[in-house]
Amino acid sequence: GHPPAGGKGRKIFVDLGANCGNSWIAKRAMKFDAAYLWEFNPTLIRVYLEPLARAEPKVTLVKHPVWGKTENMTFFIDKRDSTLTDEALLKQYPCKSSRINTRNTPADSSTFLTKQAYQRKGKAVELEAKSFPEWWRQQGFVKGQDKVTLKVDIEAAECSVLNAWMDAGMQCTVDKIMVEWHDKFSGETMKCVGDTRNRLLALLKECPATEYQRWRR
Repeated sequence: GHPPAGGKGRKIFVDLGANCGNSWIAKRAMKFDAAYLWEFNPTLIRVYLEPLARAEPKVTLVKHPVWGKTENMTFFIDKRDSTLTDEALLKQYPCKSSRINTRNTPADSSTFLTKQAYQRKGKAVELEAKSFPEWWRQQGFVKGQDKVTLKVDIEAAECSVLNAWMDAGMQCTVDKIMVEWHDKFSGETMKCVGDTRNRLLALLKECPATEYQRWRR
């Protein structure tokens, strides 16, 4: 592990939903001093992210689902392409600047497909989801010293993650936040995502030094 970032005056990239590392690859030109890439899909970690982290010492992997609190959750990992070797995966899905289409979602959230559809299509895995506010606090980021860019693309888990982060009053400690809002879902999820976005935009008005933009893949 790396020492906590606080007080170092570093440029830091925090990627929630790192996928194959595509966002980091696209942002390399911005010359960050450190990157924390969150991804829980074991295939993406093994095939793409672990080689990336070995090649680039400034990259730290956080191999857990990100959530508003720490708890065990069931996820359904997409079984498509599960017969391909790692070499074949890399060839078929080169990780450049676009994400690789893998569908995975927590059973506890109503994201992307219904739980039942996932249970039919996905392989169930039990994983420990980590509290984002707790992790953020442990990093000791200091506004005005550490310049932190936060990218969020987590299939509607932004409801849990960003609300918990805002509850802890952490939204002004970031320099730039980019969010992919998953508001195309139905019912409860759509409302939750909309409410979270409205709350974040309202609270960011009190953080004049924080830049916001909508993240698009």
